[in-house]
Order: sequence, then C-alpha cells, then structure tokens
Amino acid sequence: MDNYFGPEGLLARCLAPYQFRPGQLEMAEAVHRLLVDGGESGSDRAACLVIEAATGLGKTLAYLIPAVLSGHRVVVSTNTRHLQDQILHREIPFLQHHIDPELKALCVKGRQNYLCLHRWRQLQAAGQANLAAGGEEEAIERWIETSVHGDRSDLTWLGAGSPLWQTICCQSHACLGADCPESAGCFLNRLRRDAAASRLLIVNHHLLFSDLAIRRTGFGEVLPRYETVIFDEAHHIESVATTFFGFSFSRLQIVDLCGDVERSAGGELSEPARAAILLSVRLLNAAMDRFIEGFPEARGRFVLQELLAEYPEIDGLRAELSGALYHLAVCLEEKTGETPPWPSYAERARDLAARLEMITAEQFTDLPPEEIRHTCWYERTERNLSLHATPVDVAAELDD
Repeated sequence: MDNYFGPEGLLARCLAPYQFRPGQLEMAEAVHRLLVDGGESGSDRAACLVIEAATGLGKTLAYLIPAVLSGHRVVVSTNTRHLQDQILHREIPFLQHHIDPELKALCVKGRQNYLCLHRWRQLQAAGQANLAAGGEEEAIERWIETSVHGDRSDLTWLGAGSPLWQTICCQSHACLGADCPESAGCFLNRLRRDAAASRLLIVNHHLLFSDLAIRRTGFGEVLPRYETVIFDEAHHIESVATTFFGFSFSRLQIVDLCGDVERSAGGELSEPARAAILLSVRLLNAAMDRFIEGFPEARGRFVLQELLAEYPEIDGLRAELSGALYHLAVCLEEKTGETPPWPSYAERARDLAARLEMITAEQFTDLPPEEIRHTCWYERTERNLSLHATPVDVAAELDD
C-alpha cells in the first residue's frame, strides 16, 4: 500500500495537490490485510473491519484501491447519492486510468427505478397508456428502443411522483421471473447480467438491504453474488436494516395488485371468468375503503395497538379485508388455472392477507422487553394508509 499511499506513491505522483496522510495509509493497509487474509483461520465467519476516521482523511480511496487490487467482486454501499456520484464520476475514472484499465464498475439502483416491459405492454394493451400526457407514450416507446437498462433517470421530463411510472416500474411482488413473456428483453435481466460482469458495484443501503430481504423470500434479487461489502456512511445501517427486516401492508399495495389484475383481465379470459375476477377486485377495493374509514383522519405516525384498543370495530373491518384478499386469491386460482401471471397475483393476495393479519395480531404488551420482537405502528398520509411491524432489534439479522 505504500506504493500507492506513501509520500512517493502513486497518489503523490498523479493527484495534485496531494498531501501524505499516515492515517490514510494505515486504513488502506488494514483493508488490504482483511481482503487478502479473509476470515479467521478455521472459522466459518467472515472477516470484519470497522473503521472510524475524520473527514478529510481520504477514506474513499483508502478502501477502493485495496478493493480493486483484491480481485474480488465488491459492493460499495453508501447512504447518500452525493457519495455515489463522487465514486462514479471522480474515483472510478482515476482507478481505471492509473490502476486497472479493465475495471468494470456499475451503479445499481432499486428495482423501482427501472421500467418493467411487461407492465408497460399490459398498460398499452388495456388502452391505458394515455396516463401519459400528449406525446409521452411515443416518447417512452422511442426511449425503450435505445435505453440500456430502462433507468427512469433518463426520462428527465417525468415527474418524481408520476402515477404513470408507479404503474410501469419494476416491483418485486409483480415480477413473473422466468414466466414473463418479456423476459428476453427485460431491462432488469440485462442489468443483472451487466452487474454479474462488473467487479465494483455501487449501491445505496436501501437497495442492499432490500436485496437481502428479497433473497429470504425467493425470486427477485438484483445484485449478483459478491465476496465483499464495504459500507460507507455505516452509521445509517441500523435504521435502514430495521425498515427491510420488518414487514408492511398498505393501501397502495392493494391498488397495485388490483390494477395489475384488472389489466391482465382484459386479455384471453372467458367472459364469465373475467366477470368473476373483476367482481372480486371491486369487493376488495370496497373492503379496503371501509378499512381506511375505520381509522382516524389525523395524518402522521401512530402506535397501532393503542388504536386497536380504542377502536375495536377495526378488527371486524380487518377480518373483512383479509377475507376479500383470500376470496380474490381463490377466485384467481379457480378461474385461470396455472397460466401466468395469475398464480403470481393469487400469491400476492395471500401474502398481503398474511401481512395484514400478522401486523394486527394481538400484541402481548405484558411480556418482558427482551421477548418483544416487533413494534407495530401505522402511518396515514394524503394518499395512503400503511401498517408496519418493525423489529425492535436487528442485531441477529445484521450478524447473519
């Protein structure tokens, strides 16, 4: 590492003005030793290093250079877009120019940042692509022809809260995997292939933990297998992990499911099957509306158990909503068989019912603190009602 970070090293020769910092060299040597030596001898535990260093030390290059030299596939996880941009536009070009011209690096974002071709084609087939303003459907079609990964950041004219994008973006619960008719041209599959061919992957903490959570439940992960993770801005990890190792239920999840079912029902179904499915969707939407009406109108975040104790009638509304979800799942299974995407929709309905029941189940508040696993709460906004079960302690998940 002295050849890179020492007083006469590569950085001193190629980065002007460069000031030798013993702490930067010490950090780089520690990272290098970790990556070269691996885990403890005879242990099945991965090696781990925690570093705290002052601003201005040059931490980014102190971990990037030994990471690149290691030959591992490395994921660098940050908390902010600013740091991602710095790594992508400043550090990586320097590494490619001076250290490893063959280095392939890629920034991978959350699934919702990429277009789902199947959902887009569904929207067009249902005659609903006019959610876009005049000319935007044609603009998206032209963009699809040239886009590499279908990244929404290319569509600078599309608003941040666009209802159109929410309808056509990739969502893990809506992914049909190998059964998808658009799998050959799928942007997410192309992203996965390019990520698998890259040695340095830049992500944010939310994507990393979202990917880990998805891996526990089945198909849908974005990141390839990797050998090393570097958490920059690691003091944010606990709060992000808490979000993804819990579970939630929301009105928008119901809206998403009903929208997908309705669009697919416009395809090759018999009229009786279509009528039965659409009736189940209407019943589900009505049950969701009644469930929401049972909650106070005040917006914000509140403890769920206190509300359920004060409004016992919500339990009956919850049972009705859960029943509507199961009814939709059964209807889909009876009317459509095993033809994609119907089994996926039925599974989503059952999963949402299970989430709703788990979050609203009786919480035994008289338990000792060490036996309380989750805290349950709800949030009401202008457009959404969401229920959450958040783990009290994520130490075990982080350790795994």
